[in-house]
Amino acid sequence: MTALHFRNSRIMTIILGIAACLVVVCIVLYPDRILKASLEGLTIWWKIVFPAMLPFLIVTEMMAGLGVMHFIGTWLEPVMRRLFGLPGIAGWCVAVGWTAGSPAGARSIAKLRKEGALTRHQAERLMALTHVGSPVLLMIVIASGFLGHPELGLPLLIIHWIGAIVSAFAAGGMKHRRDADGQSGAQPRSSSSLRFSPSERRAASSSRSGLFAASLQSMYDARDEDGRTFGRLLGDSVFESVQKLLVIGGYMIFFSVALKILMLAGIGTAVARFAEYALLKLGIPGGELAGALFNGLFEQHLGAYAVHDAAPDIWLIAAISAVLGWSGLCLHAQVKAACSGTDIRYYPFLLSRLIHAAAGVVLTLLVHPLLNIRAHESPGFRLHGETIPVWSSWPEPPLARHFPSFADMILCDLRFGLAALALLALGFILSAAIHRLERFKRRLP
Repeated sequence: MTALHFRNSRIMTIILGIAACLVVVCIVLYPDRILKASLEGLTIWWKIVFPAMLPFLIVTEMMAGLGVMHFIGTWLEPVMRRLFGLPGIAGWCVAVGWTAGSPAGARSIAKLRKEGALTRHQAERLMALTHVGSPVLLMIVIASGFLGHPELGLPLLIIHWIGAIVSAFAAGGMKHRRDADGQSGAQPRSSSSLRFSPSERRAASSSRSGLFAASLQSMYDARDEDGRTFGRLLGDSVFESVQKLLVIGGYMIFFSVALKILMLAGIGTAVARFAEYALLKLGIPGGELAGALFNGLFEQHLGAYAVHDAAPDIWLIAAISAVLGWSGLCLHAQVKAACSGTDIRYYPFLLSRLIHAAAGVVLTLLVHPLLNIRAHESPGFRLHGETIPVWSSWPEPPLARHFPSFADMILCDLRFGLAALALLALGFILSAAIHRLERFKRRLP
């Protein structure tokens, strides 16, 4: 029986029906605990995730409407072709995924696959590269909000991005310039035959003219195609950003309740205790790390929040990197929903998540002497005079430090801005060098 037939079979229907009935029974038997879990998921989302991510999402939506994403994507076109064996249009997906975060990149990839711009293998490899957390999630929500250490945001972000590059190379395997799967269909059609916007067609053929001129033209075409006034663009950006955050909040509340039900049923406690025992056998302090890994298996925000009470050390950063690389079954479901209607397979994406999680742990252990982690500081944080409770089987420590000051947040944003500009400058220089080299080769007899 194939996976598709199994999902649509009577057996799966019965299993899901029984699971739904068990959830209802737990809610009836333990209404107070379920309500507390729901409120705690809502509290984390409302007090930290929502205010931290809303401005960034609004700016990202406006950047897309103003054509900035298309400018970056067009400029990165030579890097996509030479380093990753992907068509130039893939740069647009990378620009979207690395700024807006997942699953925005998956939606762009699914669109290109439906239009025939990517083969299945190219789409699956690009999925490994673009499926990353947004910078504001790592630097503001997790580093500043959950851990209370804004200085850890930039190392977390760099490790996370490098892990995505490693997983993309691993997903490519030995096939760098051609589709590795013979059954994935024909090669992508010419961009001139696709129903792309003028900016996307420009991104696929930027080698015909100067790279900077093509990028500017791509930005202008995208802005011209959008056609919205600045006021309407701002209003639409706010609306779209709030909608996305409401979806994130719904997932967080749902998985908070689901994890609490697993704890009440004894399944979650048994798995967490086993993970803690396995970590202790490896010489790694278990405790909060086991809870983070178990919660992060389902939802990355809850997985990262599970260690907010712990003093920061190298193993805590490694656990968070693993959770972010895996990204949680919650985002897996969103990616599968975004790719519905295409032939993009799930198991290459699943393998890339495992590679990304492992790469995050290895990279953290390699660079830990540079992180300058001060583990002696008091753990946790305090927000607006109250400590957000954590629902887990581990007791809360009595101490809690204050939420980072406004000055710390500004310094964190400046560090991220400088790092992002440096990364973009490096990409621009590399793309320009590749572009000039290609034009020079074409002029040779």
